[in-house]
Amino acid sequence: MKRLLVLLAIPLAFVCADTTRGCDADSQVAYQQEQMMREANAQASLPAISNFQEKKIAKMVLEMRDQENLATWVYLVNQYTGRPVFLGRALGFGIPYAAQYSSPTKPKWATSGGT
Repeated sequence: MKRLLVLLAIPLAFVCADTTRGCDADSQVAYQQEQMMREANAQASLPAISNFQEKKIAKMVLEMRDQENLATWVYLVNQYTGRPVFLGRALGFGIPYAAQYSSPTKPKWATSGGT
């Protein structure tokens, strides 16, 4: 039992001694997540996309939404009758999923004053 505790304590001491990651639970989880993402990218790289059709369509939709005189109307199809139901006027067009035109920003971790 003592041998197991010593074997577990030695790697933990190295992790806690590393000041760039700290020893709190959030930074350990962030570090493990980063390691997992690196491994995932190493095993399955980015898809071989050559036409970028969805990005072109997202750009077109974003540009069309920027027009001042754009008028659109919102309809939903009733499940029971199969008929469209008018909900009202809307501004622009919706993008069908959580599309993002540009890359998200990645915060840089910095420490000051030993915190």
